[in-house]
Amino acid sequence: MAKMWNRRFLSITALTVAASLSITACSGDNGNKTNTGGADKAGANKGQGSNVNTEGEMASSEPITMKMMGYKHPIHGPWEEMIFFKEMEKRTNIKFVFDTPPSEGYEEKKNLAFASGEVPDVFFGANLTPGEEIKYGSQGVLLPLEDLIEEHAPNIKAMFEEMPDVKQSVTTPDGHIYALPHVNKASIAVAPTTWVNGDWLNNLNITELPTTVEGLYELLKNFKDNDANKNGQADEIPLGTNNKMKDFHSVILPAFGVWGREVYVDDDGKVHYGAMTDGYKAYLQFMNRLWKEKLVDPASYTDTFTEMSAKGKENKVGMFVHAAPFLGFKVDKPEDNLKYPVLPALSSDINPTNTAAISAGIVRGVFAITSQNPDPVRTIQWVDYLYSKEGSIFVHYGPEGDLWEYADKEKGLRKYIEPANGMNTEEYRGTLTPDVGTPLPKWVRPEVERGWDDVGHEHRFKETEEKIMPHARLPFPLIYFTAEEQDQIDVISTDLKTYLDSMEAKFITGQESFDKWDNFINTLKKMNIEQYVEINQAAYDRWKAAN
Repeated sequence: MAKMWNRRFLSITALTVAASLSITACSGDNGNKTNTGGADKAGANKGQGSNVNTEGEMASSEPITMKMMGYKHPIHGPWEEMIFFKEMEKRTNIKFVFDTPPSEGYEEKKNLAFASGEVPDVFFGANLTPGEEIKYGSQGVLLPLEDLIEEHAPNIKAMFEEMPDVKQSVTTPDGHIYALPHVNKASIAVAPTTWVNGDWLNNLNITELPTTVEGLYELLKNFKDNDANKNGQADEIPLGTNNKMKDFHSVILPAFGVWGREVYVDDDGKVHYGAMTDGYKAYLQFMNRLWKEKLVDPASYTDTFTEMSAKGKENKVGMFVHAAPFLGFKVDKPEDNLKYPVLPALSSDINPTNTAAISAGIVRGVFAITSQNPDPVRTIQWVDYLYSKEGSIFVHYGPEGDLWEYADKEKGLRKYIEPANGMNTEEYRGTLTPDVGTPLPKWVRPEVERGWDDVGHEHRFKETEEKIMPHARLPFPLIYFTAEEQDQIDVISTDLKTYLDSMEAKFITGQESFDKWDNFINTLKKMNIEQYVEINQAAYDRWKAAN
């Protein structure tokens, strides 16, 4: 039972893998579709299909079959066997034929689907890029959704009305909405958290956590030099990571006054490229200092998450960046979470303001209706249910009484039911719904995210809201480029990120001397980084004017 309750948080952190997901082309032939009223697309089906009220009840219409393409995470069972789709079919009489490839080759297969015209009726959890939305929306492959939403999607419409920034973030420069988002703005979903080993703090009689990068260095050095785990061996890893140091872009880099390694905007509305700044250089020098003194895991560039987590559970890691303590420390019961505090937002000599970078809480491009779809009205009604409170719980956790039940329904507090099949919670949830490791279209309200009868869960909220959110900065809003701008961005970006990742690793590990910094900056300039910034500035200015 102790291992069961703590798996539910994986779905939050798993959104970070969305950019590397993959998908396979699916035939657009209508031969196996049962169309109840013609395929006149977004405008012609008005009045058809079932309606969804605010309580999430969906009336059935005649049976219809559609093709759905979506990313199958390794933890997923077969989509056709999931209770989510079975129950949704009962509600709507819409049956899906699934094409759910794994991550390998995702971009290639998705591109093939678009290039061949053999797209599915529905993209679901599909990781469409902003460029793809604009390109294939303007070509008519992806249908504009705004009229469908206005007339047939009350939950999505309510979300847009309550959070206008969400609507703005998914509206392309031509005024259309071609894809729907995943929305979760709860603090623990948008803020980075660095969890500190409370046992080590107690062993060394440390009662106060640092708020500066120099204080962080001293704490890490204390961990390493004083046998923090008290096992008599020099096996401490003061700072753990498994993501090639990218975890620290949101928790350490902002302390140097750089809110993003790539583009970010300052208080005056000026766009910067983080890697071109003196603050980024200072950050790399600080990380190089940690590397040379073995204060950060030497396996940072090779370890998987599982390997990093195993070290933490063996009490060898002093702190790590992730969504919850149990992901990297030994936690046998909910109360154990309470001994692991969050490292506060940091400052530095360069930036005296404590700062942490957060995300927008919006994942774009997770759902789209294509020109092959035989009934866009019923399809938008189908997905609209997931934006209701009831629907968001259903798609994420499955039906009440299976994996979860109410601990206090009046207060909206839920608790997990331990799976009887030997699976942990996330493994079992992955057999019920694809909303595990794959961002899906839904609106997660704060009270739903918070609605667990669990002291460890509340501890995460308390630590995040006290130590991170008061110092949070969103580096850059979610924007769209024009088609011409997108083409230019694509050309510049082709080699830019690869070069930047490579040079960052070389500077941190000492393979490249900081004497070569000017060469690094000049190379970025030759890669047209100044044009890249100018394009982002123009797009930001349009976004700001419309905000």
